[in-house]
Amino acid sequence: MQSFFCRTVDELDLTKQSLVESFLQQEKPDYVFLAAAQSRRIHANITYPADFIYSNLQIQINIIHAAYQSGVKNCVFWAAHASIQSLLPSR
Repeated sequence: MQSFFCRTVDELDLTKQSLVESFLQQEKPDYVFLAAAQSRRIHANITYPADFIYSNLQIQINIIHAAYQSGVKNCVFWAAHASIQSLLPSR
């Protein structure tokens, strides 16, 4: 039987290592698709860039390590970035 599940930030704080480990131990998925990230409006990303990179790295490290510890067969990690055309110099 195959199933798909996800959790909201209110249901599971991915920045908390112990919560991520417990979740993956309980659910025992074969595959993890990591597309989670903290994101805000452009102004907040520009104003607080270190906060966003720190939080996103916590999420990534917690999930990848807990997936390994839990025996996940495959962990797929999607990464993306935003480019802001209005902030780029004209050509």
